[in-house]
Amino acid sequence: MNPRGLLKTAPVILVALVSFGVYFNALPNGFVYDDELQIVDNYLLRDAKYIPEIFSTSLWEHVGRGSSYYRPFLNLILMANYHVFGLAPWGYHFVNVLFHALAAIAVYFLAAELLKNNGRGGFFSPPLIAALLFAVHPIHTEAVAWASGLMDLSFALFYMLSFYFYLRSDMRFDAKYALSVFFFLLAALSKEPALTLPLLLLAYDLSFRKEGAGLSGYLKRYIPYGIAAGLYFILRVNALGGLAPVKSTVELSLYGYFLNILFLFSLYLKKLLLPVDLNFFYLFKPLHSFFSLRGALSSLAAAGFAGLIFFSFRRARPVFLALMFILIPLLPVLYIPALTQGLEQALTERYLYLPSFGFVLLIAYFASKFPERVAHGKALAISLALLFLIYSAGTIKRNFVWKDSLTLAGDTLLKSPDSAVAHQTLGYALLHEGQRDKGISHMRTAFRLKPDLVHKSIDLGIAYAQRGLLKKAILEFHVALMLDPDSVPAHYNLGLAYEKKGWTKEAVAEFETLLKLAPSFADAHSALGVLYAEKGMLGPAIEHFEDALKWNPNDAYTKLNLEHARKLKRAEPTP
Repeated sequence: MNPRGLLKTAPVILVALVSFGVYFNALPNGFVYDDELQIVDNYLLRDAKYIPEIFSTSLWEHVGRGSSYYRPFLNLILMANYHVFGLAPWGYHFVNVLFHALAAIAVYFLAAELLKNNGRGGFFSPPLIAALLFAVHPIHTEAVAWASGLMDLSFALFYMLSFYFYLRSDMRFDAKYALSVFFFLLAALSKEPALTLPLLLLAYDLSFRKEGAGLSGYLKRYIPYGIAAGLYFILRVNALGGLAPVKSTVELSLYGYFLNILFLFSLYLKKLLLPVDLNFFYLFKPLHSFFSLRGALSSLAAAGFAGLIFFSFRRARPVFLALMFILIPLLPVLYIPALTQGLEQALTERYLYLPSFGFVLLIAYFASKFPERVAHGKALAISLALLFLIYSAGTIKRNFVWKDSLTLAGDTLLKSPDSAVAHQTLGYALLHEGQRDKGISHMRTAFRLKPDLVHKSIDLGIAYAQRGLLKKAILEFHVALMLDPDSVPAHYNLGLAYEKKGWTKEAVAEFETLLKLAPSFADAHSALGVLYAEKGMLGPAIEHFEDALKWNPNDAYTKLNLEHARKLKRAEPTP
């Protein structure tokens, strides 16, 4: 390679090495939280024959969970991972780090395109500053160190590539433009916030509009993106049965929504500026008045951000675009009525993965405007090096927290002691480690904080049972009973799972326990009648069939079983 070629590739190599360097200690980490459901228990990843099902179902359909998430491309990447690495966690972490490195390289080329006439070369190159800071920013640890965070990495990478090729097409309908539309579709199929890209293209065209370029020319360029979005929506509606079938559990007034959108945005800005005290589950406590201290500060932060947008629109176009890169990808997660997981997941670090490009672009832009005198140059170099080292140390340290569910849940619980999900995750981890009493204690605390967790465990157990994964189903029903020992649906479904497993004694005990709690539960009487009949205990079987019909007289299946049991009873020899 000639010296000029080496100079061109050196920054790319450096960015890739730094990206892998700060996440090297994440490679030995295990699967945590949703990884078990998304990867380990996801039958869709096992065979290419499931690709049509991947495109025709929601993200969580494979575990029987209703969802408004449509992300088929995530499952395609995970399928490829599975066929290369099996269920070895390090392989999934390696792919995550690879996507992160590619995203950081995309930051380098995108920043180079946007900051063509700004700054110097070498280590003071604004694109290199942006890419290196993006590679090591601690806010990215959730997306990179968590195997299921791949959805944020892939959507952000494809989003930036689409934007980059749009810039490179330079008003032409060429191969680069076609690539831009293609990557936009991939981004949308990876995660829903990708649909904000046309707004960013509009922001770019408004601020960087070329002389003599007419409005109609720009509008024509947006049409293919509209077609791609239309294709996505057709696939989405077909898979989900609607645009967003699962509704938000958050209930606030219109005033409350507006106030807390500003508050949430200010919290995201704070995490970008000061990525400290990072947490997997933040307990977002909504504001109720603009006149509280937090209300006033969040309003001030939003007003300041809006002011920067206004003043930079014509005077500093890269600043304007950087601010738009922070704001626009965040818009979907700022819309609180769309938060189907409730306020416990209102503030989530991985949502800042793509917006952080705008943040590092701002740093790179202002670094390029720093005076070039020797003393100032040293001050800039020291400041950037110190920031780089602080970020790197924060990222490396945070990776250890993602080692396994025990360390992750323990860290989350220290920072959010009232998080039901943290207690539940720690409970699972402790049970897996054989610490039953501690595990049950955390499970019951989770139930006290969030009673609907019982129903979620039961629903998951039913989904496992339907797929023949009876051991996992039984575990989930046991978890539900740890949370609520008097749960009738948990006892009933556990009895059915025991019956399918062939564990007749355990099934009978479970149904008997259920009937002490709910004597009028007809289906339990019927199931118990069948089990007694199979054991030749026709007297108890007939009693339970009769009790079942007493509470549900129209059950034809039980009527047939009762008639059959009576015939067998009559046919028995008289003692």
